[in-house]
Amino acid sequence: MTVLLLLAGLVLLAMVAYDALATTLSVGAAAGPLTSRLARGWWRFARRLAGRPDSPVIVSAGPVVLLLTIGVWLGLLWAGWTLVFAADPEAVISTATRAPASGWSRVYFTGFTVFTLGVGDYIPQGQPWEILTAIASVSGLGLVTLAITYLMPVVSSVTARRAQANTIAGMGNTP
Repeated sequence: MTVLLLLAGLVLLAMVAYDALATTLSVGAAAGPLTSRLARGWWRFARRLAGRPDSPVIVSAGPVVLLLTIGVWLGLLWAGWTLVFAADPEAVISTATRAPASGWSRVYFTGFTVFTLGVGDYIPQGQPWEILTAIASVSGLGLVTLAITYLMPVVSSVTARRAQANTIAGMGNTP
């Protein structure tokens, strides 16, 4: 077993869990450390690229930040679990040949495990890996649920803002 891969995977998983929980469930307005840095960096980039305040780049920066945040969470979750399952050459095996899975096969196995319930062409080998596979499935389901729960109020707020703007615009041009 490669302890370094296992530790790196666990660190990534802890980072994404903390960031997602701090961003979505925090009572204050602050986001998690990864989300904060990502948002600040993207806004700086968008302002430099835009040149003027009404630029489409600025207008689209908010939705891009939301999508980047969720994409980073999902990518880090996938990478973290891939590193965990790469720590032991015998952790994942092919159901057809019973041979250990290759590196790309572990990435494939991890993706299907984290984002669905797997397809069965690769399986965990041994009790610790079976338990970790179940935990990976739960973490994927939990993170996707948090991401959707995080997006829904934002979409709802944007919809309400547009409805209010249409109502005001429908009143006419003069007070």
